[in-house]
Amino acid sequence: MESRIIQHFVRMVFRLLVIFLFFSFSAFGQRDLIITQAGEQIRCKITGETSMRFSYSYTNEKGKTVHSEIFKTLVSSYKYNFFQDDKAATPKTLVQKPTKTYNSPLKEKTEFSNYLKYRVGFKGGLSNLLDGSTDKSDYGLFTEKLKRGWHYGADATIFFNDHIGLGVQYNSYQASNKNRKLDFPHRLNGGEVRNGSLETKINHKFVGPMLVGRIPLDYKTFVMASAGPGYYFYTDKGLENEKAYSFKGKDWGAAASLGLEFLLGNNDSGRDVMLSIECGYQYGKVLVETQSIDLSRLDFSVGLRFNRFPRHLRQ
Repeated sequence: MESRIIQHFVRMVFRLLVIFLFFSFSAFGQRDLIITQAGEQIRCKITGETSMRFSYSYTNEKGKTVHSEIFKTLVSSYKYNFFQDDKAATPKTLVQKPTKTYNSPLKEKTEFSNYLKYRVGFKGGLSNLLDGSTDKSDYGLFTEKLKRGWHYGADATIFFNDHIGLGVQYNSYQASNKNRKLDFPHRLNGGEVRNGSLETKINHKFVGPMLVGRIPLDYKTFVMASAGPGYYFYTDKGLENEKAYSFKGKDWGAAASLGLEFLLGNNDSGRDVMLSIECGYQYGKVLVETQSIDLSRLDFSVGLRFNRFPRHLRQ
């Protein structure tokens, strides 16, 4: 009787042990694969999935099982039962814990290959000339308004690697003012006109090459800097006591900018567009008639830049 009880007990323990080992083996078997947007491969066991994130388990460098989560926006692709065996992954070869280390997407042949190699963009914003005039007369206040205007521009860049690129840029500054009753120096004959009317529109155009630098903070946020020489085209047109006048000048100058760019989109819509926020500095002087005019200014811009033709327009 006792021997039967012992045999029955041993069989039950053996069955429980087999069941325990089976579920343990299944739980720690790492057949699934997650690939991040940075190109990092994680061999793991996906234990849960929601509309926003994955839950998964993997073996870390010390051989311990770690449970973690990752947002789906950080995942480029995933595959259940990608690996054919349940062999536990070794830390050096099959399992890599996600880190913040940046891996170049230009080196991976994926959907996002070369999505940072080209850039064509448009921008616009507010500008302020840096001419330090202290004229407090009515005419001085009139010209002061011409120092605050707006600008727009376009640029195109090709990157040789993750950090350095070469491009071309164009931008245009606009400002205007008018006054029907103003004392101002006569621009046509050098005399003075009292109680005259003056209407002025000025335009600074700049075009030239630029050297572009890029530092990634993560796979979709970048610090951008650019600098380069260029050529200015200056125009001052208007009406002086209902008589049209026009002054033009041109000379060499330079431009530089510093800002942030944010990669927009997702896996469905495609990551083809970047939002840019930047501060720019323009330097230049032109000689108009006998007067030297300072064109130096600060620009504050918001723009969109395209890394490739938008996916939703290709379909």
